[in-house]
Amino acid sequence: RRDWKKKIESNQNNVSKSKLHELQQKMAILKSFSEPRELSDEDVRQIYTHSLLHVGLIVATILLFILPGDSEQSAEKVEEGEVINAIPVVAKIVDDDEYDENATKKAK
Repeated sequence: RRDWKKKIESNQNNVSKSKLHELQQKMAILKSFSEPRELSDEDVRQIYTHSLLHVGLIVATILLFILPGDSEQSAEKVEEGEVINAIPVVAKIVDDDEYDENATKKAK
C-alpha cells in the first residue's frame, strides 16, 4: 500500500489528473476493505434482530404451504349456496354486420 502511494507521488507529473484521481479512488476502496471494521453492540443487536425476522418469515411461509387450508368451510358454503359468481355468464354471438351498421349510425 505504501509502495503504491510513493509511486503515485513520485510520478504525479507523468500521470494525468484523471488517471491520478482514478488510482486514488481504487486505493481508497482497497483500503476500506483491508482494514477490519469494529461492530458496536447496536450493530450486533440489529444483525440478530434482522436475522430472527427473516427466519420467522421463512418459517411462516413454509407453514402456509404445509398446513391444510379451510377446504371444509368452503365446501359448506357451496352446499349452502353462498358462492361468489354463482350466476352463469352467457356468451352472445356478435354479428360483424350489425356492429358495422351501429357504428355508422352513431357516427352520423
